[in-house]
Amino acid sequence: MKAYNEQDHREALLLRRLKFLLSYPSALIQSLPNKKAFREVILEKLRHPPWEMMKKSKDYDDWLCSLVKADCWQPFAARTLERERWGVFANILNIALYEILWCRELTTEEEWRRIHPWLHLPLDDHVMEHLHQLDPAMFPSSSWFPSNVTEERYMKVQRAARVLASRLKQPAIWFEDAWSLYQ
Repeated sequence: MKAYNEQDHREALLLRRLKFLLSYPSALIQSLPNKKAFREVILEKLRHPPWEMMKKSKDYDDWLCSLVKADCWQPFAARTLERERWGVFANILNIALYEILWCRELTTEEEWRRIHPWLHLPLDDHVMEHLHQLDPAMFPSSSWFPSNVTEERYMKVQRAARVLASRLKQPAIWFEDAWSLYQ
């Protein structure tokens, strides 16, 4: 038996968060084929995140979008990757990132404070309805179909959520509370 080092500890913390996420009884997550292989892909992608190099929201957006655009998600798409990339895989990644970051076990307090306002919302019908109720002009339709989301629509909603959050003086990720509070 060996003593664990700092890198082993970080790996264990990341795996713990991913196992927790993938055990959740969400239809989005439960529809994934081979959750263990999916966990390994996410683990590989998030093992060395570039938090320290991110200085503004655009840096985070660019990094996350490149992650969502990666071809590694193909084996886990129920239909076609292009139909599910922004509605399914972006959502799962956003949930995973929030789970990993909020506990502050894998980031410094300074990194958390910087990154927290940039986090993207996991988008579903509950969140979209909540945004629609808060600002029908900015979010005219509350319907959201995860298998039919384009990058353009995804980013438009994320940007609008940040504008609304700024107006309400709260982080955009708080709109995700609608998922928990209104189910």
